[in-house]
Amino acid sequence: MLIDSLVVRALAHELDRRLDGVRLEKIHQPEPDTILLRLYPAPGDCSLAICLDRTLGHVALTRRESKNPPVPPAFCSLLRKYLGGARVRGVRQPGLERILELALTAAWEGQPAAYTLVIELFGHVPNAYLLNADGRILGACRHYQQVERLQGGIYVLPPQPSKPSVLEADRESVERAASEALARGNPKPIVNAFDGAGRGLARLLLERAQSGGADATWTALAVVRASVELGVGAVAYRGPQDAAVFPWMPAAPLPPGCELLSSPSAAVEKLLGEGVQAQLADRLRDRMLSALERRRARLGQRLERVLEDQERAGEADRLERWGHLLQANPGAVGPYATSVPLPDLFAPEAPTIEIPLRPGHTMAANAAALFNRARRLRRTAPAARQAEAECRAELERLDQWTRELHRVALSPAPLIALRELETRLQATGLQDGGGSSPARDRRKEKPRFREFRSSDGLRILAGRSVRENDALSTRVARRGDLWLHAHETAGAHVVVKLAGAGCPAATLTEAAQIAAHFSPQRYAAKATVAYTLAENVKKPPGAPAGLVTLRTFQTIVVPCDPTLCVRLSGSVASG
Repeated sequence: MLIDSLVVRALAHELDRRLDGVRLEKIHQPEPDTILLRLYPAPGDCSLAICLDRTLGHVALTRRESKNPPVPPAFCSLLRKYLGGARVRGVRQPGLERILELALTAAWEGQPAAYTLVIELFGHVPNAYLLNADGRILGACRHYQQVERLQGGIYVLPPQPSKPSVLEADRESVERAASEALARGNPKPIVNAFDGAGRGLARLLLERAQSGGADATWTALAVVRASVELGVGAVAYRGPQDAAVFPWMPAAPLPPGCELLSSPSAAVEKLLGEGVQAQLADRLRDRMLSALERRRARLGQRLERVLEDQERAGEADRLERWGHLLQANPGAVGPYATSVPLPDLFAPEAPTIEIPLRPGHTMAANAAALFNRARRLRRTAPAARQAEAECRAELERLDQWTRELHRVALSPAPLIALRELETRLQATGLQDGGGSSPARDRRKEKPRFREFRSSDGLRILAGRSVRENDALSTRVARRGDLWLHAHETAGAHVVVKLAGAGCPAATLTEAAQIAAHFSPQRYAAKATVAYTLAENVKKPPGAPAGLVTLRTFQTIVVPCDPTLCVRLSGSVASG
C-alpha cells in the first residue's frame, strides 16, 4: 500500500474543508473495487474517487470518467438507496489509522438520518462500509466471513498500535531510528520505529540523515508535522526505489527530486489514480489478448482437422483404383483373407501392391466398399477447402485485431480506447469468455452452503451460487422439506430441513427473510418470497444449473431485515 497514515491525515484535512455541505448527486461503481461519488457543487469539477485496490487503494478528487456497468453492483445500489441526495457534513481520520470517515445526512422516509461511510485503506484488501447513526453496518463493498463485519454488526475500529506516533515522537527517538536506518542504508528502521511513518516519509528522513545528519532529519520531520497539523499541500516524491507522497509545507525548502503539487488529493491522484487507470488498462488488455489467443488456438485445431480431411480426400483416386483392381480379380484370394497382392495396372510398370481387405467379405463387396469411401471423400473435399479458406481468413482477422490491440494499448488514453475496442470485438463475436481449468476444478468441489439455525432450532440452508442452488434443490432437499426462493427474481435457493414435520410460522418468516436477503430485493423495505414443499420442485431435462420449475407454490410478503443473517448464522454446512 503506497498511501500512509500521514497522507490520509492530510486528505482528511483537505476533504473536510472542500466537501463540507456538498451534495452527492450521483453514485457509481464502474469497477468492483472503485466507487465514484458525483458531487454538486463539484469542487474544481471533480468527483470523489474511492479505490479499494489491494496495492493502489486511495481516496482522491478526480476528473476521471468511467464506463458504468448496465446493472449496478449490490453495494452501489445500497449507497443509492440510503445516500441519494445526501450532504457531506465532515471528513475525519480516527487517530492515525488509514481510515477515512465521511459523515453524511440524508432523508429517510421523510426524516433526516445520519450515516457514515467508512473507507479502510489498510490490509491486503481495503474495504468500505456504510454505517447508520448507531454504528451498525448496513452493507460492505466486500464481504468477509467474520460475523462482526457482516450486515447488522457493530463496526469496531482496529486495535490501537502500541508504537508511538511519529507526530508525537521526541528528538532522541527520531535520531536513534535515523542513525540505525543510516547504518543499514534503508528506511525500514524508521518505518518500524513509529506508527504512521510510511515509505515516503521514511525515505525522506533517511536521505536527510545521509545528507545532513540528525539535525536535518529532525528539521524535515518538523516540517512534515506542521504540514499534517495545518492541512497544507503535499509533495509527490519519486525516490530511487519507490514512489510515495508525504505532506510538506510550500514555504519550506523543497527536498531534491520532489515535485510540489497543489493538494494532497492532487498528489494521490497523480501517484495512484494514474496507476489505477494503467492497471485497469493492463488487465483489460491481457483479458482481450487471452480471449484472442483462445480463439486462435481453437481455429488452429480446426485448421489441422480440415487439412487432415483434405489429405484423406486426396486418397479418393487411389481407393477407386483399388476397387477396379479387385473387380478385375474376383477370385484372387479366399473370403477370409486380410489383404491381396495385385499388379497395379494403372502404373506404367505395373508394380505389385498390397490391398487391404475386410475378412469375411467377397472381393466384390470389398470393391464396393472402396468405391463408397472414394465417393464420400470426394464429397468432403469442397467443404474442406471452403473450411480451410474460412479458417485462414479468420486467423488473419485475429492477427489484425491483435495488432490493433497492441497499437491501442500505447495510445494516450488506453483504458477508454481499449473499452471501445472490446465493444467492437464483442460485436464481432471474436471475444468470448472461454472456460478455464480452475473453473472446471471448482465445479468438482463439494458444495458448502450457508447454514442458519431458526429461532425454533431448525436448520436453514441457502445456496451461494447457481451450482450450489442446483445441488441444494436436486440432491440435498428431501421430501417433506420446505423450499423457498425470492418471487420472480434471481436469488438463492433456501431449504428448511423439516423431515416431514410442519413448519412453524416463525421459521417460515425467517427462512423467507433469508431468501429475500440473498436476492436483489435485499435492500427493499418488503419482499415477496415463494415457498413450497421440496417434492414440488423439479429440474427440467437439460436445463442450466439453478433453473427449476414449481408444480405449485404459495407466496409470503416479509420485511427485509439485514441483521437477521447475523443473528441466525451458524457453522457452514458441507452439504
